[in-house]
Formats: sequence, C-alpha cells, structure tokens
Amino acid sequence: MSEGEGRVRINLATRREILEEGLSRIAQALGSVRSSGGAKGGDTEAGEG
Repeated sequence: MSEGEGRVRINLATRREILEEGLSRIAQALGSVRSSGGAKGGDTEAGEG
C-alpha cells in the first residue's frame, strides 16, 4: 500500500453513536483527499459495487 491508502473494518454491532462518529471521520478524510487530487477512482474489493 502506498501513502494515504488503507483499509477500514466496521463492526456493525457497535453502538450507533460510535458508528456515526467513525463514518463522519472517514467522510472528512475522504473529502480532504479528494480535494487535494489524491483519490483514485475504480479501486474496489472483489464483490463490491
């Protein structure tokens, strides 16, 4: 993996407040990556979208 790339595991059995905070942080991080031109499109795991 190169700098800025990573993986996230989400435990859906986690309390809603914690999930919301985590997803909010992920969205904020993705927004900053996209605005800097660092996001790559089309990278998905097998079986995703």
